[in-house]
Amino acid sequence: MTRAIFHRVSALGFGWNERQLTEEHFYKLCRKFKITVNRLPLKVRGYYTKVNGVDHITLSSHLSSFQELFVMWHEMGHFLMHAPAMARQAKFSGHCEDDREEKEADAFAYCAILPISDLSTIPLEVLLEEQCFSPRFLMERLKVHDEYGI
Repeated sequence: MTRAIFHRVSALGFGWNERQLTEEHFYKLCRKFKITVNRLPLKVRGYYTKVNGVDHITLSSHLSSFQELFVMWHEMGHFLMHAPAMARQAKFSGHCEDDREEKEADAFAYCAILPISDLSTIPLEVLLEEQCFSPRFLMERLKVHDEYGI
């Protein structure tokens, strides 16, 4: 993954890795980029695809609200960083987790939900108890910072 990709995403000016992005921010970006969002009873967490020139993010209807937020931003990461070259190619959340693009989309989601400024300034107790981040989420977010410097 290239820091250049993340720099370009950051330059879009929607606050990625600068503030905690919400579901509202996600839908605002979807409207801006004309992405159709669907919820279906999927066996996967979600996927991004482009069909006949129209971008689609489809989310599983079986997710908790926090899982859904993570998958929203994961799939938005695919849209912004890995748009399919072929008209009917899809990017599935949760498959091929060793795949570079999956790791990049996860990193994008971690940074969208918990920007580096919050990670470094908000006390751990507040992140865990008041903001309800799991220890696993915080560990993964720290790995993103260590690996990509973001």
